[in-house]
Amino acid sequence: MTARAVPSRRSACPRARPPGGCTSSPTTRRASRARRRRLAWSQDDHAIYTRHRWRVEGTHGTAKTLHGLARAIRRGLENMKIQALLTATAMNLKKLAAAVLLFPCSILQRREARPIAMPA
Repeated sequence: MTARAVPSRRSACPRARPPGGCTSSPTTRRASRARRRRLAWSQDDHAIYTRHRWRVEGTHGTAKTLHGLARAIRRGLENMKIQALLTATAMNLKKLAAAVLLFPCSILQRREARPIAMPA
């Protein structure tokens, strides 16, 4: 196991070389906290995150490349929220259309696969 640097307060290490060497900026401190939380995950937590990540990353990539979510159309947080909601709606409608088109085919395939019982 490798040693990890954990940021601390200046008062905790007054003789650090270079001076201020054991302190860090607030952004580094936040990243370190998140890193420490992730290192504390169990095997189950890692498995859940791995399954979730491959699903979500593909969706986010599709939204950015095919639906224009990589760049804001208008300025402002409210306008960005509207753009994200419209993008999600468009993607969900495409999924719904694909499911509706494939659903009748799957019913016909199931009927062909099992023989129809004739009454005796």
